Amino acid sequence: MRELLVERRVEETRGLLGAETTAALQRVVEDSARVLEEVGFNCSNSTVRELLEQTGLAAFDESTGHVHVLPELLIQAVERAPKNDAFWLPLQSYGFGGTAPYFRDDATGELVEATPELVQRFARLSRDNAAVSFSGRGVKLNKRNAEAIRLLAEHTDKTLYVGAHTEEEIDLVEQLSRSRGKLMVVWDIMQSPLTLSDHMVPAFLDYTRRGLPMILASMPMPAVNAPYSMTGLLTMAFAEFLAGLALVQTVQPGTLVVCGAFPSVTDIKRRYTLDFGGKYHNVANALMSHVARMLDLPSCQSGCTTNEKELTDRAVDDARMGYALFKKYGCHMVRHAFGFTKELIAFSFAKAERTLAVFDQTTAADAPAVSMPRYDEEGVEVIARNASNANYMQDEHTLRNTGVEFVDRAE
Repeated sequence: MRELLVERRVEETRGLLGAETTAALQRVVEDSARVLEEVGFNCSNSTVRELLEQTGLAAFDESTGHVHVLPELLIQAVERAPKNDAFWLPLQSYGFGGTAPYFRDDATGELVEATPELVQRFARLSRDNAAVSFSGRGVKLNKRNAEAIRLLAEHTDKTLYVGAHTEEEIDLVEQLSRSRGKLMVVWDIMQSPLTLSDHMVPAFLDYTRRGLPMILASMPMPAVNAPYSMTGLLTMAFAEFLAGLALVQTVQPGTLVVCGAFPSVTDIKRRYTLDFGGKYHNVANALMSHVARMLDLPSCQSGCTTNEKELTDRAVDDARMGYALFKKYGCHMVRHAFGFTKELIAFSFAKAERTLAVFDQTTAADAPAVSMPRYDEEGVEVIARNASNANYMQDEHTLRNTGVEFVDRAE
């Protein structure tokens, strides 16, 4: 995989992160390919197995239930995939993104379900703010997803990504993609750790065969379903993306695919719950964007979020910290950047408006100090040991690295 690294992109990464961190991320690229060759991914779907095996560059192991992918297939997939110059969003793009279950009523603090009126308001807020480059579907309109997609497309001209899993929804996305452009569907076809989502396969293949742009997402979490180290976490995330990319480029070569791997740091003080407000959540996602960037692939990560349930000064400070870190270390697309509250459970208009106000005032100079990761020599080994089983919390690697990784350290 090293031969696929694009030197001008590697130089961008080196300029932002330094030589040592860049070298560690280059090893993450190589390790991700090694994971897919030596460990593979769990695949119970016979159609997917046949599609990959027919290339002659993948094989199914009946004893483990895993498909193993040779590096040659991954190289082919990356070569076929459109690069950043073919994508319409520039680096340093920030968006509403995400799909929360609720809106938050900022007058009462209560969680409320989405209505068409709230979806329209959400779309117009993204349309009317220059800082917002793109938007996800924001909040689910219960059992009316096609209507929500139409409303978003009608009320904002920004790039959209949505969920679409029925034939009606996919037909609508295809129609809108041809007419307005700048529309993608996000698919979490790979679930952490290293497992194909069998129930999504029919809709996913239908969408893929239409050649429409997509984001491939997964959400590995250290100590939960990924190694408890930064480079081990990134390796899991990128391996899952590469597995999906190989499938897409096998089915429909030349399809635009955005790396949506979404590494999520966990907080050991809260029994390994998600730490969306922590600075290393932002750092992990900035580094993930560089792993994709060095191959010149577009990417969409998560950041600028909070652990606060409601709009507080701390919630705004968390967002400001995220903006500063991404402005300092770089990114491509950052979803969840405005308006989301604790664990992405709700979208707050009041928070979006306050954080939009501080976005332009925040610079790289405001970023807190962070310790860049050192390469974890055990990363691939611990992934191989656990494979598609989420046993990481009890793994000795996790116990040994607790309090050492994802924290500041004395240099």
